[in-house]
Amino acid sequence: MFLKIVKSANKTDYIYVVESYRDDDGNINHKYLFSLGRLKDFISTPMFKKLAQKALALDSNLNTGSIDLSCLSDGEVLKYGHFVIKRSIIQDNEDNP
Repeated sequence: MFLKIVKSANKTDYIYVVESYRDDDGNINHKYLFSLGRLKDFISTPMFKKLAQKALALDSNLNTGSIDLSCLSDGEVLKYGHFVIKRSIIQDNEDNP
């Protein structure tokens, strides 16, 4: 699972949660699980900030106890997205069987 940013025909970036799989011929395909909406809108949501804080907390090199998201670029935060979302889904499933 990973986050995929897709540019629409009107040049708006959208963010999706995507899963990779191989078809019967061995070709790699992507299955769009769900949309997180417009990238610029998603980055400003409390959900994104919470995910970013969880992702950075998991990275021992960046774990400082308090996280200032203003000093991070989108790429530095988004590269952890797939791990955080997968972990959150697993944790939700364990909490709510």
